[in-house]
This record gives sequence, C-alpha cells and structure tokens, in this order.
Amino acid sequence: MKYVLTLITAFIVVFVKAQLKTIELGKVSKEELTMTTYDKDLEAEAVVLYDKGESYFFDTDTGFEIRFSRINRTKILTKAGVKFAEVSIPYYVDGYGQTEKVVSIEAYSYNFENGNLIKKALDNATIYEEKINERWMSKKFVFPNVKEGSIIEYKYELETPFQYNLPDWNFQSTIPTVYSEYVVNMIPFYEYQYIVQGTKEFTYNNSESAVGKDRYIAGSKYRDMVNTYVMESVPAFRDESFITSKDDYIIKIDFQLAKVKRLTGAVIEIITNWKELNERLLKHDNFGKYIQKSEKYAKALFETTLNIEGKTEDEKAKLIIEYVKSAYSWDGYQGKFASKKFKEFTTQKTGNTGNINLFLIGLLKAASVNAEPVILSTRNHGKVSAPFLKMFNYVIPLIKTEKQSFYADASEPLLAYNRTPIKCLNDKALQIKKGEVEWYDLYLNEVSLENNSINITIDPNNNTAKTTLSIQETEYDAYLDKRKFGNDSTKVKKYFLSKGFQDIDKTRIVNYTKNHRPFIIAVDGTVELEKIDGKLIVSPFLKLPLSENLLKQKTRTYPIDFIYKTNTAYSTTVNFPANYNVLTVPDDFKMANELAEIEIKYEVLDTKIQVTGNYNFKKAIYNPNDYKKLKFYMNTIVRKFNEQIVLEEIVK
Repeated sequence: MKYVLTLITAFIVVFVKAQLKTIELGKVSKEELTMTTYDKDLEAEAVVLYDKGESYFFDTDTGFEIRFSRINRTKILTKAGVKFAEVSIPYYVDGYGQTEKVVSIEAYSYNFENGNLIKKALDNATIYEEKINERWMSKKFVFPNVKEGSIIEYKYELETPFQYNLPDWNFQSTIPTVYSEYVVNMIPFYEYQYIVQGTKEFTYNNSESAVGKDRYIAGSKYRDMVNTYVMESVPAFRDESFITSKDDYIIKIDFQLAKVKRLTGAVIEIITNWKELNERLLKHDNFGKYIQKSEKYAKALFETTLNIEGKTEDEKAKLIIEYVKSAYSWDGYQGKFASKKFKEFTTQKTGNTGNINLFLIGLLKAASVNAEPVILSTRNHGKVSAPFLKMFNYVIPLIKTEKQSFYADASEPLLAYNRTPIKCLNDKALQIKKGEVEWYDLYLNEVSLENNSINITIDPNNNTAKTTLSIQETEYDAYLDKRKFGNDSTKVKKYFLSKGFQDIDKTRIVNYTKNHRPFIIAVDGTVELEKIDGKLIVSPFLKLPLSENLLKQKTRTYPIDFIYKTNTAYSTTVNFPANYNVLTVPDDFKMANELAEIEIKYEVLDTKIQVTGNYNFKKAIYNPNDYKKLKFYMNTIVRKFNEQIVLEEIVK
C-alpha cells in the first residue's frame, strides 16, 4: 500500500514524538558484541542495529547540490549472515558529463575474541567500482574479518548535482531493523512530493525550522526545514517468491521534485500530473522528437530496403519488427529514452532499448501502422504509483491493426514479433500520445505450454535405463529455455547430467530461431536407477518436476504473481523386462477448480507402464486470499509428480 503526500517546505507537522537515537562511528557496546540472537526474530541471519540517512542542500558555483550521508551498523548472527558483509553504494551518471560522486567511505568490523575487542578498518584500496547499467555505477567493498558474531558498520557521503534525484530511503530490508531514521533538510527553493509505502505512520515524524541556523543566498536569508522520519522494530521482508520486486512491498519513502522556486519569484512546475508528464515526453529530444526523426528516415528505407507496398497492416507490422530485430542489435542497456544520437544509432546499428523501440515506432508510423509508445516499469524496477518520471524505465510500442492489438520489443530476437520480454509484464503501461491519458494492461492472456515426452527402457543388469526425452515448449516457457541454453548443445548436456542422467549420447535443439514454432530440446542417454533389497526404483518423470514448494510463508498480504499462465504436461512410457513384476504404482490423482488443475494417471500394460500427468495454474496473478490454496496445490504437485514406481524380479 502506498500513501501519496505533498511535502511543503514551510509547513510544520508533528505526528508522533519519540526519543531519537544516535551512535558514534567506531564505538560499539559490549551488549552489541555479545548479542547472539535478535529477540523479535529468532531466525534472523543478521539484524540492522542502526541505519540513518541524511540529505542536505549545499550551495556551489553552479547552484545547489545535495549531500547525502549514511551510517549503518549491522550485527551478523549466523554463518549465513556473513553475506551482508558485502556493501554496494549505487550512484547515477547522466551520460552528458554530470555525475553523482561517492566522496568518502569509512568502514569497520568488530569481533569479540577471548575477552578482547578486535577492530579492523576497511582498506580503501579494496574498494572497487562496478557498472550496473548505462546510467548507474556502484562503489563496492567487502568487510574484512567477518564471521558469525561480528559487527560491521560503515559511513559514506554521496554528492549529487541532480535536484530531481533527492535520495529515497528504505526503512525495511531482508533482515530485521532495530532503528531506521531519515532526515531531509529542505530549502524553500524546491518542493517535493513524496510517497510512503507499507505503513500509515512512522514511529516518529517531525518537520520543523532549523532555528538559529540562518543561511544566505544573493542577499536573501532563509532556513532549512528539517524533516525527520523514524521507524523502529521493522520486521524483515522475507517472502520474495512470485512477486514483481520487493521494492513494491517494503516500507520506504520516495521523493520526486515537483516545483522549483526562483529568487525572482518565478515558479517552474516540474511534474504535477499524468497529462503533463505525457506532454513533456512528446517534446523530449530523446523520445518524441526521436520518433519523428525515425519517421523521416523511414521514407528512404522503404524505397531501398523494405518493400511494404500492397501489404496489410499486420504484414507491414511483422515485416518492420522483424527487420529491426535482425538489422539492429541491443547493447545490453535499457531505458525509456534513446541513449545515442539518431545518426550514431543508425550508423552503428546498435543501441539501448530506447533507441531500438523508439526507432521501431517511427518506422511503423511512417508505414501507416497504428503504433504509439507506452512507457512502463520493468518487473525488477517496481510498480508505478504516481506521476514520477523516475518510476518508468522502459518503452515499447503498442500496435493496433485490423486483426490484433499487441506490444512488441525489437531488442529481443528470441520472441515472436508480437511479444515482449517477461521483464515487461508488470501491471500497466502509460500510453504517450496527444490527448487523454490512457493506461493499458501489460499481462498476456496466452498460456505457455510445456510437454515432456519420456521413454524409459529398464536394464536391470546394470541398474540403469536407456532414456529418451523430448521437451516441447511454447510462449514464455520456450523463451526462458532459449535464454538458458542458447543454441548450445553443451549447455543442454551439462544441465541434464544434473537432472539424473548418468551419461548423454545425443542432444538436439530444434526451432531456436523460429519463434513462431514450438522450441524443442531432445536428449538420449542413460539414467541410473536406485536398487533397494533387489527392487528397482523408477522415477517416471525423472528429476524434471518441481522438487520443493517455493511458497514458504504461512500467510501472504500481497498478490502471488506467476507472471503468465502455464500448463505443464508429462507423458512417460516405462518398459521393463518380462521377468520383472510391478510391485508398487502410485495412486491416480485428479483435482480441478477455478484456480488450478492437477491430474496424474498410471496404467500397467504387460511389460509397460504408461504415466501421464499435467498441472496448470489458470491465472497469472492470484489474490492474497488464495495463498493457502495455492500453497496446498504446489505441495500436491511436488508430492505427486515425484512419486516412484517399484519393480521386483519374479523369482521362479
């Protein structure tokens, strides 16, 4: 749940009074050092003891910048908690010469050994940089000498010239937090909107003028408005299965610049509503104007390269999309704006998703195909809840022809022309077009099919079985395996050797580049059988089905997101020698309702056993009220599809 509020820099609000806490970097208590568990979460691998961030505007020769500081102290409670000793500090680079800077880092680890405190400082020479994407970098480091019982703490300062990038704050993480505080020192020249997610109130929330701390600019006096937000005893966010992004559900506060107030009295509105956001993008050089350039470019392209004469809208759309997919390549970076200038992109024939899809939209428009850009937030980026431009990070075309309405993404060659990658299936997209604001659902109604055909021939002398396996997949199931294996038989072989095959004689990959056809993976090889007291144990579906229930929590308060509808089927023939008898065959099972369907059948025919099974989840998104039922269904699938057949030799 999200709560949208407008933050007025000259308005004082006090919700709850509480005692603010401070710590001194470099000094830890014996109580913290000897702590072995967190009493409010006995399963916690680690616990954040203290986490405070503060943002402050400071004046430079080129205008105001923001200095953000953070101090964090965390207790490592178990061996598994040692992973929290790795810290990443992201910072933004605009690509046009301006960048955020991490100006200082100070970090220590503490251990209590033989009654003595062992303190070790981070060697700054071990700090390294990592590129996240074309706009984001990260400073990373790993604490020294960390183990179960350690305390780690760090402090850093980041400076940003981007007033629209006022740092946000997460009060919650994947481990519990004892105390979290964020202080924002506002100045009267900027006004922000903010969104609070996951809570209706803070432990402490206060806004007040910085009394006795006058500041001056161009002869004008002003004071900061100090806004403080505190949360205590914040539980860990653990359930990350079948969700879009944990950022959609954790307790946090997000800021967006709404107005700039000049000393002259002029007020510049940045973003106030969806319609204005729409209009700004249409006028943007790397969005709306980029599409216009693509339309002009298309005229020559249609004369020399692409013949669209006499074709229907559907034919033109497919031809143009497949042309862009084959002629232009994605550089690995995504965005809602084109990252390269138009001439550079068309010359190099490579660019980010913004370059490729905005270019595609221009070509489609020039061909008189009804295509408009829609912007969205990818699954790992979180859902959109307010007209904050930073909440969107992707653009694709919405195409409407005589026969169909569909989305496309020319940066992804492994999908059919009228499909988008799974990362785009995230709630709704905003159409960018003159006129009314319109939203469109991003989820696909088509079902992804996976059919597993298995033939097992028992060799009791070697406790093995000659096995042939063929997997046929459509839609997103096919897409995921294409991404997993590529067109590489070596990867296929390695994977199925981990799935119960003792050795593999032959592999085949079919229709890797034919996105309109089922993707097929076939394997011939030998499977080792378990033998207990002279009895052979056979798993009719090998080790292919789900082996554990991924729904692990007792209850759930947010949707269960399977992304797309699925139907998984198995058909197995087990061939066994005439001198063997079927001792045990699992029971048949069938259930079906509006949520899911599960069925498995066994049939013994002379020296063969036919086993068929299928299960499907009938929705892509389920209500939290369905969680317990879905958990039961998944338990049923894990249990029934991993049951085994027992064969015994006939003794004469």
